Amino acid sequence: MKATPIAQAHERLGARMIDFGGWDMPVQYTSILEEAQTVRSQAGLFDLCHMGRFWIEGEAAEAGLQWALTNDVVTMKAGQIRYSLLCNEKGRILDDILVYKETPRRFFMVVNASNTEADLEWLRRQIESRGARVRDVTGELAMIALQGRHSETILQPFIDGSLSDLGYYRFFGTQGFGMDLHVSRTGYTGEDGFELYYPIAEGERVWNEVLEAGRPLGMAPIGLGARDTLRLEAGMPLYGHEISEEHDPLEANLGWAVKLSKDFVGRDALAETRERGSERKLCGFISDGPRIPRQGQAILQGDEVVGEVCSGTLSPTLNQRIATGYVPRDLSEIGTELSLQARRERQPLRVVPLPFYKRPR
Repeated sequence: MKATPIAQAHERLGARMIDFGGWDMPVQYTSILEEAQTVRSQAGLFDLCHMGRFWIEGEAAEAGLQWALTNDVVTMKAGQIRYSLLCNEKGRILDDILVYKETPRRFFMVVNASNTEADLEWLRRQIESRGARVRDVTGELAMIALQGRHSETILQPFIDGSLSDLGYYRFFGTQGFGMDLHVSRTGYTGEDGFELYYPIAEGERVWNEVLEAGRPLGMAPIGLGARDTLRLEAGMPLYGHEISEEHDPLEANLGWAVKLSKDFVGRDALAETRERGSERKLCGFISDGPRIPRQGQAILQGDEVVGEVCSGTLSPTLNQRIATGYVPRDLSEIGTELSLQARRERQPLRVVPLPFYKRPR
């Protein structure tokens, strides 16, 4: 397994480590419930060095990404970040990514850890023949994230430039921690927060300094277990759960990230799907039964299996058993009553709106 530059810090903090996408990563430090509540109420620090990071450069960078991505990069402004998808020719999802626009000749991209090598090969195949270059900098840049209501207060003393002026889904290059770095404002928890991109040799030093500065405000290190719980509460998809090559963006409620007005890989297939309508839809569910829904469990209408759970957890924020799953479109209306096959028992399952949680404004 690969180790992040912060691995030794995780071990000193007593983290339980697991294999995640080929990386040795902290799944929890205390309890998943406690860590999720810490992010919602105070702030949490995440090691994201396992995620893939690319620079896309050259005269044809913009045109190449316009072809490779479902979303529109031409309309992006400098310093803007946009969510998009990589799809195959059948319109099925290869990955979901964030693309950062520095100039029309220079873009940055963050991809899922388990898909890094496949995404790199696929992007190079799609755009390098068009005159753009894809450079993998996963091993050169550290990536950490602060999430939670105190994130800006904790980070600001380290950063040159006003974080309060940095809009949501925006980034900038600046000085901080005695070096050049990039700061972005996105997140995967439903809370406000920031990501830092900086030289990998400084990975642990910056982590330690941020964590120490945040402790008086309740900041704690957060593992992948709580991150998964938080993103599910916020209705954010995870590759290998809500999205995969078995699904297309339209049935996954991601049509807003698909711009059929331009040409891209998979565009014709998705246009046909939109014309005829998707047969199934990703839904949110609440279960009032005793068991927590888990990925792969059957969703039933009467005795008929009509879908299966993509993700499920006990929501620490809502204190309810929540899940996502695909069901036929005619069973996707809010309030539809279905059931969950939990081991040998069944328990009620009700369709509810996504996301389950939105942070107070």
